[in-house]
Amino acid sequence: MKNPFSLKICFSVAVSLLFLSGCASTRIIEVPDGTEVEFSSVLKELKGARVVFVGEVHNSRSHHQIQLRIIKAMRRAGIKLAIGLEMFPKEKQEVLDKWVSGELGKGDLIRAYAENWRVPWSLYRPILLYAGKHEVPLVALNVSSEVTHRVFTEGLGALTLQELEGFGSIKCDVDERYEALINEAMGEHEDSEAEYINYCEAQVVWDTYMAKRIVEYLKENPDKTMVVLSGSAHAWKRGIPRRISAMSDITYLVVIPEMSDDIDRDNVTEGDTDFLWLDP
Repeated sequence: MKNPFSLKICFSVAVSLLFLSGCASTRIIEVPDGTEVEFSSVLKELKGARVVFVGEVHNSRSHHQIQLRIIKAMRRAGIKLAIGLEMFPKEKQEVLDKWVSGELGKGDLIRAYAENWRVPWSLYRPILLYAGKHEVPLVALNVSSEVTHRVFTEGLGALTLQELEGFGSIKCDVDERYEALINEAMGEHEDSEAEYINYCEAQVVWDTYMAKRIVEYLKENPDKTMVVLSGSAHAWKRGIPRRISAMSDITYLVVIPEMSDDIDRDNVTEGDTDFLWLDP
């Protein structure tokens, strides 16, 4: 069965090399008016939010460079940051705490990373090393993969009351755009209505759990702003941000990189993101 939350890689090798060389220009669209804005203008907006979502295609090196650029700029601006990570489940929070405090070696961090995420370590390495060097707190946002797998295959009824505690009312209540993404992820084969509901409920559980972790952390740390690094299917406003709005009045802004036909300059809406970072 396909993982419904993986998104296609859409930057070519040539574009990635251009971005890495520093020759690519920065082009950012402010949504919904469609005007191009400077990074400095975006930074001014981001400074006013408690949560900044920066989406990614997991395997795209250029997307992770965008994330690190935003993290560095916000920290230089004097913002007290925490970094929320989809790639670590809550159970690994102690590992991240020890890394940031200097109690954990890089080798142990790499092993913990490899236990939870199949994307090459090298793509996230600069961000995690930067956080360790500057003691920027790292927050494990993800729910256990075992939980999402059970919902994926059996539906919400497979979860215990304890596992459901704190989620509120979970149901497949996504809009048409999100539904289209799920259908695309499920592929062209015939799926039953029950299978679609399971896919959808798993995504809602995933988004809701990460939203809950973000809200809890920021309530406990009112001086912090969190930069959330996650797949764009979670970072767009229809994902985690929507679930945050249902739980709290915490302010957020969303930055999504352009991703071929999924979210691009021709189809992006204010229901997707606040800023679209264009393919160079």
